[in-house]
Amino acid sequence: MLERTALSTKKPLSFSVYLVILLLPVQMFATTHIVNFGGSLGDHFSPDSFSAHVGDTVTWTGDFTMYSTTSESIPAGAASWSYGTESNTCFSYIIKVAGT
Repeated sequence: MLERTALSTKKPLSFSVYLVILLLPVQMFATTHIVNFGGSLGDHFSPDSFSAHVGDTVTWTGDFTMYSTTSESIPAGAASWSYGTESNTCFSYIIKVAGT
């Protein structure tokens, strides 16, 4: 009499699945950094420094009628910004180029 053996139905992940995992957009793992200013902070920013990466968003919140945020030294290929003296209370910038 012949015996049947059960074949495993578990299959290893294909190369394409691994490739998709490795190529997930950076934005999927992005962080939003909040920088506060104005009010009781005066012309100081809090936090006054932090590390951010490509894909992260930096959002400044405060009173833009008295203070502004402006790029001064940016890496080649990065978009500059100048935002302030508007009545809005926040401005966001998505980092698209690595730099210091």
